[in-house]
Amino acid sequence: VSLTRFLTFVDFAIDVLRLEDWKTFTQIAIAISFFNTVLLLPIWLIWLGFSMHTVLPQYNEEIDAWSPGIQTTTTANPTMTTTADPTTNGASGTLPRVENTA
Repeated sequence: VSLTRFLTFVDFAIDVLRLEDWKTFTQIAIAISFFNTVLLLPIWLIWLGFSMHTVLPQYNEEIDAWSPGIQTTTTANPTMTTTADPTTNGASGTLPRVENTA
């Protein structure tokens, strides 16, 4: 992901430099844009699609609240995972409590 960010920044800088020397920087801009758009972007989108299940919120019926879908620990079975405590947001604070007023 950081390679994609770096190449996007370089692509922008080279697009600006094309104002100075059109022929030289056009070839470089085409190569970097092709690599970034045709190769790295699809790879990143596929990776993002496979990792979405870990960030979806999960509903806890016991406390009637949603919790973030951050996986914190794994059990002895490597295919089974547990989620974060529904009252906290990992180690960075707490989520607001959901009160049932009905």
